[in-house]
Amino acid sequence: MAVTDTINRVSSRMVLADEHVRMRATAALIAALGLLTYFGLVYVIAEQGWFAFDVAKTAPLFVTFVGLNLALAANAKAWVLRPWTFWVYEATHAIGLTALLHLLGGVPMGILLVTYALMLIHSQILRPDAPVFVTANLCIACYAALAWVEATGLMPPPPLLPPLDRGPYLTYVLTAFLSLNMVAVYSSRYAHQLRTLARHLQEKVTERTAALTTANADLARAYEELRAAEAQMLETEKRASLGLLASGVAHEINNPVSFIVGNTEPLRASLAKLQSFAERHQDAALDAAIRRT
Repeated sequence: MAVTDTINRVSSRMVLADEHVRMRATAALIAALGLLTYFGLVYVIAEQGWFAFDVAKTAPLFVTFVGLNLALAANAKAWVLRPWTFWVYEATHAIGLTALLHLLGGVPMGILLVTYALMLIHSQILRPDAPVFVTANLCIACYAALAWVEATGLMPPPPLLPPLDRGPYLTYVLTAFLSLNMVAVYSSRYAHQLRTLARHLQEKVTERTAALTTANADLARAYEELRAAEAQMLETEKRASLGLLASGVAHEINNPVSFIVGNTEPLRASLAKLQSFAERHQDAALDAAIRRT
């Protein structure tokens, strides 16, 4: 039983590890697809002339992150069981998305803040048990740093929109803080509900599995008892058949023995008469011989 339990635990861990590998690989592929879609939208907007995005500057960054996610998806087993890789992944993408945001207009392009929200949702796909608030505030820190370097003129944004004063930059950062944390609350709550549901389902599966195991054990025990009873019945039938055979043989032997025993006395009497007759005959012959002499 102990060996079986150990094998079951090892098998469960292997299945869980394979599930984590598939989950991380799927998340990386989703990120690559999302980045390609993002680049496609940027390209269409630039071609339509709605905003003068510099596609040539953003393309290398898009290509780098798409290639990175494809490589991570193909080699998920190499990094999936190392918890620190998740935070490196999140930090790298937060910085990369911030750099893209700067190239696409910077903080004044407030609509692009939604890319951070998508990153929060993606982090729950990548690792459901990770604290999404850490990722949210990591994105906010990157966004605040971007706002600071743009507001101070250290790295001015592309002139796609009228420049902002420092006040609107602070407003954008506060809006990002509230919005991303609200998304984090929703995402965390939703992920918690999913994990609770998955745990309940797992408990149900465990209970059903235990019940089936018990039922199988009972059936196996009943089957063994049935086989034992069948073997006992066969042994009883063999003994009964052997008894009938012995009785038949004894009966067949008893008939001639009884015949012999029953005729012993008449045979003895006949032999006695025959002996008496022979003696008389012998005496008569002896007397006749004596008279002749």
